[in-house]
Amino acid sequence: MGTGRVLPVLVLALVSVTAAALDRREGIPRFEAGPPANSMREPPRAMAGDAKDRIVRNLERKYNAKVLKGPKEVEIEGRKVLVFTLLDDKKGKVKEVRVDAQTGEEL
Repeated sequence: MGTGRVLPVLVLALVSVTAAALDRREGIPRFEAGPPANSMREPPRAMAGDAKDRIVRNLERKYNAKVLKGPKEVEIEGRKVLVFTLLDDKKGKVKEVRVDAQTGEEL
C-alpha cells in the first residue's frame, strides 16, 4: 500500500482527534442557541414608543403639517384613542386628528 492512500487517512484521523480534544475544554460553558424565533416581528405593545413616533411622521406627511400637541390618550367607546393637534403653516389652520392606539388607523 502506497503513501498516497495512507497519508490522507492519517491527516483526517489527526484532525478529528485534535478537534475532539479542543472541544473538551472544562470550565467554559458551551453556547446554547435556544429555540428558534417564532416571528421576526415584535408584539405591538413592545414597540409602543416607536409606534407613536411613526404615527406622528405619517400624520405630518399626510397633512403637510406639524404636530403641535399630542399624543393625548383618551378613551372613546371603550377604545384607547390618541388625539393629535396639527398646524398647517401654509393655510394657517389647526386640525385635530384621532388615531386608534391599538391599530394606528385614523378615525
